[in-house]
Amino acid sequence: MPGETPPPPSSADSAPGATSSLGAGTTPAPDARGPAAAPRGGFAGVPSTEMDAPHARGPAADPRPSAHGQRPAPLGSPIPLPRSLVFLATIWLVVSWGLTVGFERPVQPSSSTYEPGVRLMLGSLMAGLLIAWPVMRLSQPASPHPVRQTVIDLFVLLSMVQVVVWPLRLVPRWTVDRTAAIDGVLIGWLLLAGAVVASAIGTHRLGPRLLALAALLGFALGGPLVWLLQPPEWVTGPTVGHALARMSPFMFTHHLGDGGGAPLSIRDWRWVGLLNAAAVVAWATLLATRAGAHASARSRVAAP
Repeated sequence: MPGETPPPPSSADSAPGATSSLGAGTTPAPDARGPAAAPRGGFAGVPSTEMDAPHARGPAADPRPSAHGQRPAPLGSPIPLPRSLVFLATIWLVVSWGLTVGFERPVQPSSSTYEPGVRLMLGSLMAGLLIAWPVMRLSQPASPHPVRQTVIDLFVLLSMVQVVVWPLRLVPRWTVDRTAAIDGVLIGWLLLAGAVVASAIGTHRLGPRLLALAALLGFALGGPLVWLLQPPEWVTGPTVGHALARMSPFMFTHHLGDGGGAPLSIRDWRWVGLLNAAAVVAWATLLATRAGAHASARSRVAAP
């Protein structure tokens, strides 16, 4: 009728894309009140920034520059266990025992029969600690944690040394103090070699590695070279050359293993004490040097 106001459109008619009674066949639009469309790169109801977060990208890299030339290691990166070192050290011990003492029983077994082979076994053990293990580590890529890696290796090698030396004393009838002195010599030289290895395996550069190898060969072969190049009366006399020859790892262990059940002299104990003191000084110097290098690197990073 004229003057009447037309009724307002219903919500169904006003909704965009809604189906009209006169428009059969039109496609209804999705309900705006339903779940939101999944954002790009995520799922429904989960923000895209959470789904795209780098959860599997590993630990953050250490921003501190290295003082030894290697690439910065990730913070908290694990140190691999030296399984290959355990395997190779076991093979070294078995082969050394077979070549020096032997697996067959002698015709007249006695402590004097086994004593030369036991002394050779000590020399082979020393060669593995001073030459074979350092060469293996120096020929590998640079370690992001050289000190911790070396400490783990030392723990493995020292454990094997104890397993070998103390049961071995029953064969030549060494006294307890003589066995302790032999053990102290092996420990002292191994710690010195460990300090040299830890100072060189943290860099890819060839110079420090060759220098470390030369130092280790000097440790191992210095005494025998003095013994071979000098007259016997000069070496056996109370001279500096005699002292250097006695301080050699191979000659000193041979000297200690040759004593049998005789008591150890004060002079021999003094050599053992000096050797272990030198090892402690070497490790203290290494740790202080690395701490100073890291402190200077942090100060350079913090400087504007």
